[in-house]
Amino acid sequence: MLRFTDAMLNNKELQETIGFHEREEDFMRKFFLDRVQEESVLSGQAFLYLHYADMIANGYQRTMPCPFQTQGLLLNPYGDLYYCENSQPLGNVLTTPAEELYFKAENLAHREHVKDTVCPTCLSPCQVNVGAMKQFVPYAKFLARAYQVKHDPARHLQTLPTPQP
Repeated sequence: MLRFTDAMLNNKELQETIGFHEREEDFMRKFFLDRVQEESVLSGQAFLYLHYADMIANGYQRTMPCPFQTQGLLLNPYGDLYYCENSQPLGNVLTTPAEELYFKAENLAHREHVKDTVCPTCLSPCQVNVGAMKQFVPYAKFLARAYQVKHDPARHLQTLPTPQP
């Protein structure tokens, strides 16, 4: 999926000039639904493909859980620590212990800001299949839905889940 982030891809400034438009979105939604057809519904890839088709169809509202909200960190080769690829750097672990950076009050406030403003429309696949599998109810709902969509892709829009808060 085409996505833009400065922390990981250093390409945020390209979003306005090369971002998807309706024609590309229609093509990509069908492309992802075709990938669901090819994969086992038990595959983490099928989960990701179906989610991307969902996001294109629902105006880019995220419907899958993100483990980075509570269980992950990103560390770049220079020692900069991030809550996720869309957060600001928390600091550098070469000069400050990771635990101190993670729990610093202003960084925790920043994480809540990211959860409220960035997460609802985030396109990052960052271990979402792992995050989903750790949450039984969302994953069971996905399996039932993926089975339906795999056998009848035309029903995709009828099965769209409610976006995550």
